[in-house]
Amino acid sequence: MASAYAAFEQNLLSRLSSEDFVVLTGSLPRGCDPAYYGELIKKLPCPAALDASGAALTSGITAHPAVIKPNTDELAQLTGKNLTSVGDILAACRQLIQSGVKICAVSMGKEGALITDGVKAFFAPSVVSKPDSTVGAGDSMLAGILSMLTRGGGIEEALRCGNGSGEIVIAFTTANRVPHYSEKAILPMGMLHDDAINPLFRAVAECVEESVLSSLLHAETVTGYHGRTVRCLSDLLK
Repeated sequence: MASAYAAFEQNLLSRLSSEDFVVLTGSLPRGCDPAYYGELIKKLPCPAALDASGAALTSGITAHPAVIKPNTDELAQLTGKNLTSVGDILAACRQLIQSGVKICAVSMGKEGALITDGVKAFFAPSVVSKPDSTVGAGDSMLAGILSMLTRGGGIEEALRCGNGSGEIVIAFTTANRVPHYSEKAILPMGMLHDDAINPLFRAVAECVEESVLSSLLHAETVTGYHGRTVRCLSDLLK
């Protein structure tokens, strides 16, 4: 196990510079030390964002990540406070920032989202009042926030982008709910049979499929951030 971690770290660190941004998110593999995220953050030559829970989040905070994205329950566990209002959540965020975190963004479910750097703070209400599921919304929110911060945007712009990204995921979530942890290896899923899809919906789906295929076939090779080049499909097929 130790050799696998060492190989992973060597591969990761060899690809990073001070201008990069690393996102550490999700549950650690079984058997992995809960302190691993924190240990890895200390080795990075660049800022890190942490989106975890439990001991992995508690330990990771001590390494002073640039951005954290807890939900309300995780924030309460981190600070040991009863969070019943936006003011309580903001105070808890400031407590973490005083410990070394630079930016704290909190996903608050149907209540919305909040972000602060300890000086400024912004709140965005949710526009989806009764979501079927919030699975993936927090991940999308963090992606939106970082996409703006890494382009030089401020935290207000970052929250707008992040909250909108999370709202889109909630709005288009299907009725199938996948639990974060499950004792069952195989989970049931309800789906609409193809024969039950009406012609109009089928036409829309086929248009979207054609659009995706067209964009893949007509895209050109591009060179972007840090001079990194992404080759287009037509070049790869030559």
